[in-house]
Amino acid sequence: MLIKAKEFDIAKKDDGSFVFLGVFNNRILWINNNKLLFFDERIFEFLSTEKIGKCLLLNNEYIYLETYNAKQERGLINLKNLEYHKLEPDVEVYSGNEMLLIGIDNHNRNTAALKTKSQEYSWVKKGMHYFTQIKHFTFSRDSEMLALYNNNTGEEEWKVSDFSAFNYETRDFVDESPEQHKATIHRIVGVYDNVVWITLNSGRLLGYSMIDGKLLYNLALPNYYYNGFNPTSFHQSFCFGSYSQLDEQQGMLFGLLRDEYWEIDLNDPENTFILYSLKESARHFDLTADGNMFQPFTNNEIFFYMLYPKTNAFGVFDRNLKEIVWAAPVEKSSRGFPSIRKMEYENERLYLLTDNSKIIIYEKET
Repeated sequence: MLIKAKEFDIAKKDDGSFVFLGVFNNRILWINNNKLLFFDERIFEFLSTEKIGKCLLLNNEYIYLETYNAKQERGLINLKNLEYHKLEPDVEVYSGNEMLLIGIDNHNRNTAALKTKSQEYSWVKKGMHYFTQIKHFTFSRDSEMLALYNNNTGEEEWKVSDFSAFNYETRDFVDESPEQHKATIHRIVGVYDNVVWITLNSGRLLGYSMIDGKLLYNLALPNYYYNGFNPTSFHQSFCFGSYSQLDEQQGMLFGLLRDEYWEIDLNDPENTFILYSLKESARHFDLTADGNMFQPFTNNEIFFYMLYPKTNAFGVFDRNLKEIVWAAPVEKSSRGFPSIRKMEYENERLYLLTDNSKIIIYEKET
């Protein structure tokens, strides 16, 4: 299904540490020393003599850069056309998308939002506030509060700050007293059909109306599950929210972890939470699907890696067949860490960044 096309060693290309940012427009992009490097060997010369102090990937649309020099230049790279724009305002950006850049103004330590295209101020909020942007929406970045903000004014449109109804308890042994836990937001999974989906620290999935913040969906355990699944065993439900991904094209939440796969049809989420077992196909390839990172996926496939029990490998899970259909080994890490640090998929190419500082490219067989 996949064949190795290319492999190259980043560590030998430039001395020093590097950060793999991802794959954009069929170019592998990473930062090393004071340069931004591409797979096609292109280098952004305007940064080649500056010390890059900060590099942020914003919503997979832009790269925000700060350089250490007399003026501490700030700039933005558009990943669609690779154009660079210098940012004039003295705002240290921490979040952004195609509409807004949000950061802290170093003059007065207030929170400022800039229009991405013009870099003009859109709004300012007194004090230091922290936001996160999902698609073109702006939410609070707070584990104890979910709030939606108006992009044009920065004003709060609605807020949810009480999750006490979802407090939970755990126990290591049946005969021990349970330990009480406060429910907090683990992450915002995404927005689909006017519903924002979040996961709590317990793994529970909640869906809130984008119009008024009303709770619409509360998902903890699957409606349908394979023989052998124990719905009363709490530890099994931790993974469902924590490792779920949003497929907007198919309108689905799904996840793959160890020997289980689950999916939720967001057109009817309360009745379509289904859990499948992968034990048979995993046993066939002698591997386990590990969810320590979010796996790239297509309409029909999920690409995953494994760490235990015997070999380091990556594989392909068929979303229609609900089984693992292909796997290949990966060189073990020389430092004892997980062999695969990051995976990217674009235009029928799978990119693996290994802990041994190699990028391996696989292509689909023709």
